[in-house]
Amino acid sequence: MFIQYYLIGGALLAISRSFALLEAKAKAGLKVQIEKLQLERDEFQRMVIRNQERLNQVMVEKKKECRSGMEIMR
Repeated sequence: MFIQYYLIGGALLAISRSFALLEAKAKAGLKVQIEKLQLERDEFQRMVIRNQERLNQVMVEKKKECRSGMEIMR
């Protein structure tokens, strides 16, 4: 009977270790995915900021053109 408990205990320990290993691998995989998504988010934010800066430059140029056109008409 002691041998049966010993074998069951050993099997439970092996299952527990396997579960811990799978859990660690899953966490590592999720961590990598999160890091990739954060990098994509950061790149997207930089792209949006660049586009806003370009839009602002175009708006300033258009205002200048509009003002100079109005001055010519005077």
